[in-house]
Amino acid sequence: MGAVTDNTVETFAALHAGGRIAVNYGGIRPYVGVNGEPLDAEGEPYEDTIRDHLDDEPPIGVYPLFLMDDRPGVWHVNWCAVDLDEGEGDIVHARNLRTLLHKFGVTAFIERSRSKGFHIWVYLQKPIPATLARESVIGACEMVDVPTVEVYPKQTTLEGQGYGNCLLLPYPNMRNPGRQEVLDTDDNPLSLEKFTETAWATRAATYSIQTVHSLYRERHVRKVNEFLNETGVGGIKGRDDKNFKFIARQIWDGDVQEDRSNALYAFACSLFRQNYRDDSVFRWSAALDEKIGKFVGRNDREKRLQELVAHAKFDVEHPRPQEGH
Repeated sequence: MGAVTDNTVETFAALHAGGRIAVNYGGIRPYVGVNGEPLDAEGEPYEDTIRDHLDDEPPIGVYPLFLMDDRPGVWHVNWCAVDLDEGEGDIVHARNLRTLLHKFGVTAFIERSRSKGFHIWVYLQKPIPATLARESVIGACEMVDVPTVEVYPKQTTLEGQGYGNCLLLPYPNMRNPGRQEVLDTDDNPLSLEKFTETAWATRAATYSIQTVHSLYRERHVRKVNEFLNETGVGGIKGRDDKNFKFIARQIWDGDVQEDRSNALYAFACSLFRQNYRDDSVFRWSAALDEKIGKFVGRNDREKRLQELVAHAKFDVEHPRPQEGH
């Protein structure tokens, strides 16, 4: 391949920044500099290793967790990912997870991994706590039955755990044809430049990740109802009160300026997961619409709200997407 531009190197490095660098030479291990110290996954030396990774050798990975000066003791990440390593059949899991995350305003990228299987990457506009990242991805995976054994970050703290687990980065110069490249929605490989440009432009906002996190925090209500129904007791009586929690409360109390459709959809999904009745979800969604002004003043407002609520209910009750494209 031709020489990689400085802009591509800098952007690719920023997307994958983290704690320490790993090198993949005769096994994966921390990358140690000439002074014998492990190299940080940030700064100019890191960008130099990224350039070598993309244009020469060695191939590298990144240990994602790092600390921030203004949040002592709280480990953060710049990206999160899932490693699916069973084989080509994992493309179904990868597509399903990508589809679900897209509904929450989060763009995910599918990479064919080094030998078999796939990596699903999510890049962030700014660092978030590792706990939020890990739980959000686990919640999304469980919603569509994606295995959660290899969710990154694999740790949320590093006390006594070294650097944690690393993930190898895509697009190494030393790669097998068709492997370690990100795919577009038609499963065709993206060029390094196109991937880097697109990934940077579509990094997920913290708000969107918090919305995905609702899948982790609220999943217990549906499971309780399923158990009660199976045992003949019947589900918990539907709610109508104003004491909703989780992402519904965050959206209601927040200042929604953008992604109003996504906010309404996430709000309705959250209420359904908290066992609100259909009519209550519609009423509260209409009240939220009055606050944020998505459909207010439109002749078809009631119809659009009904469709949105019905869509949210269906997605909550039928979380598994169809297999295939």
